[in-house]
Amino acid sequence: MANARSRPIPSSGDEGNIQHARWNFWVLQADAVSFFWGVVFIDSATVLPLLLLRLHAAPWAIGCINSIRILAVFLPPLFAAHLIHGRPLHKRFLLGVCAIGRSALLTLAPVVWFMGRAHPRITLIWLFVTYGLFWSCDGACGVSWLDIIAKSVPARTRGRFFGTMQLLGGIVTIPAAALISLILGSSRLAFPADFAVLIGLCSLGLLSSQIALSLIREPIGEVDGIIKGSFSTHLRRIPGFINENRTMLRYTAIRICLEVGGMAAPFYVVYARQSLQIAVAMTGIYLAFQKLGEILTGPLWGWLSERWGVVAAYRGIGLAIIAAPSIALLSSWNSLLMPACFFFMGGATQGLWMVFSNALLDSVQPSNRPLAVGVSNAMIAPTALYPLLGGIIAQSFGYFPVFGLTIAVAAAGLLLTLTFKSEPL
Repeated sequence: MANARSRPIPSSGDEGNIQHARWNFWVLQADAVSFFWGVVFIDSATVLPLLLLRLHAAPWAIGCINSIRILAVFLPPLFAAHLIHGRPLHKRFLLGVCAIGRSALLTLAPVVWFMGRAHPRITLIWLFVTYGLFWSCDGACGVSWLDIIAKSVPARTRGRFFGTMQLLGGIVTIPAAALISLILGSSRLAFPADFAVLIGLCSLGLLSSQIALSLIREPIGEVDGIIKGSFSTHLRRIPGFINENRTMLRYTAIRICLEVGGMAAPFYVVYARQSLQIAVAMTGIYLAFQKLGEILTGPLWGWLSERWGVVAAYRGIGLAIIAAPSIALLSSWNSLLMPACFFFMGGATQGLWMVFSNALLDSVQPSNRPLAVGVSNAMIAPTALYPLLGGIIAQSFGYFPVFGLTIAVAAAGLLLTLTFKSEPL
């Protein structure tokens, strides 16, 4: 007989008395906090750029690591939405796909440890392969994960749910950032052992996340009654679906502009290391300020979404995105300003994802949530070119043009929000 913890729970609707809502609230928080704690050890804005430098990667390759993550997160959901179409329960799919990607990442630590110094090119290739597979699986199961959240957390409290998630995730990653600083600054752990240990700690966090996912008590979801059909049939539904869900389209357009923050993100720490001559141990300090930004802004974005509407939260995030590269430019006169750059980057990056997820879940019918996640993510996928473009510009013209272009495009996204009316969810 199935354990009570894994038994499907009938859903009584988003606004109704959802059974086991309190249990799922904290299990999902535990999952997210463990995940955030784990991935901070392979953070794409601080840790990985330094690892790529040690593996002799060119600036365009450093930008590529962020592009791979974005593509891997945003493209697979379109295929996953087709696979799980018509399923009232998603937990089995979620656990299986997550396990594949996280198992692949387990192999990276020994490769870095034993081959990082002698065979940097092979290590670099394996890093790209396992990192891409990990985020591809995470992106694919994200459709099911968001649907489970939507079934378990009423719409009126989702802003607080995501705000709490960002707050707790930031709190647990502060000591992780301090640990990163100690490891990278330790004379006992020379390269490549230092980065191998960080990747091992990442796997530990992901294992804890996987355990939390297995404890979810999933409510039974609604299905739309449409025959699944082939993948081509699935694709033919998309134009009509977009036309019927203009609110989703508007939120997605704003996010596409604001995702430009990712263009400069991988290069702040490289700029600080190469141009400002900052010690490598400062990576942990910068990461701590990045997580502090997540902690302090998470409740703010949640409150703005519930009190004044998603567009108001988007505007605040847009200002934070503009602030990060602006401070990086000013740091050429005073390097002590750089922690503030990471503070605003952390608050904006995590906030943008959470505010958009909340808005997306509320803008479509429950039965259409998997398709909405897949379609919107596919529309956002071209933003993967932002970091790659940033790497090409940095390699050809330096870091200042990258920061300036980021400010310009983010400002355009901020202006776009002014054309929309902000209303509470």
